[in-house]
Parts: sequence; C-alpha cells; structure tokens
Amino acid sequence: MKGPVLVIDAFEESQQALAQGLGKLGFQTMGARTPGDNSLVGASPAPKIAVVDVDGLDDSMIADMPKLKAKWPNMGVVAIAQPQRGKPDTEVLAAARAAGA
Repeated sequence: MKGPVLVIDAFEESQQALAQGLGKLGFQTMGARTPGDNSLVGASPAPKIAVVDVDGLDDSMIADMPKLKAKWPNMGVVAIAQPQRGKPDTEVLAAARAAGA
C-alpha cells in the first residue's frame, strides 16, 4: 500500500470519489472536509501528499493549510479544482498558492 494521501474536499461525495480512485491505484487515504477538520488532530501516520480541492474551500479554510504544513512539514500539496464549480482561473490559482501547492 502506497501513501498515505490526505484528501481534503468540502464535498463528501467528491472526497470519497477521489479516495476511491487513489485506493484503486494502491494508495492508502485519509479524508477531511477542511484543513482544520478535527479528524486530523492526532492523525497518524503522516501523509506524504495532500490533495486539496481548492475551489470547494473558502479563504478561511485555506488559511488552515499552513497549520497542516507545520504539523507535517514533508507533506507535498497538490491543488485540484473542478471547473463546474465556476471559480475563475485566477481565483483558483491564488487559492492553490495559499494552500501551499
């Protein structure tokens, strides 16, 4: 089993779909609806990568990403966005930068 990969998506159905797809590729996953989700307190083992759906999170949620990076400094961040949610590219890219991707 590869991983673990932290999947952060405010929409539970999308989070589960991402986790399922990663699972089929042999990755162990852990999920959260926001970077500040209480389920991440004491989570172990440390995720190697966080996949963050940035257009499903508001600015205050994205502001919690540095706390996760401080907790798991070796964790890489991959930002994803779903075009049907309608945020402009510039806003999505700014959110990705703010998330540490």
